[in-house]
Amino acid sequence: MVSALQIAMALSDPVADCVYLALARSLSCDLVTADERFATRAIAGGYTNVVRLGSK
Repeated sequence: MVSALQIAMALSDPVADCVYLALARSLSCDLVTADERFATRAIAGGYTNVVRLGSK
């Protein structure tokens, strides 16, 4: 499992934001967020389980 710290380092985002992404990945579910910047970086980084609020 990829840790929140590893995700944060890869995306250059705060660990606090990446904890939720790591949790969603470990549970095999989507992470829904209204944070456009985070969503854009995460999706560009290959984390396809990130959904922008209002896009689904």
